[in-house]
Amino acid sequence: MIFNFGIQLLVDLLSVGFGDKIGYRVSMVMAHVLSADGLVLLTVLPEILPIPFAGLLIAVMIYAVEGRLLALRQSE
Repeated sequence: MIFNFGIQLLVDLLSVGFGDKIGYRVSMVMAHVLSADGLVLLTVLPEILPIPFAGLLIAVMIYAVEGRLLALRQSE
């Protein structure tokens, strides 16, 4: 839970610089692609990696970026 929140805060800080540069449409498409990737990786990475928990953390990082990008774009 704290890990997911930390990633979302990091995305908030980083998106200030690139959010206006890449545009609304690109960031929304990127958010949806990351969402699909995060969900797929939640099932794949724990099976592939020697430490299943590491796979879950990587997938949650990708999914957290998606969630925050969508929230930021919807608040504008």
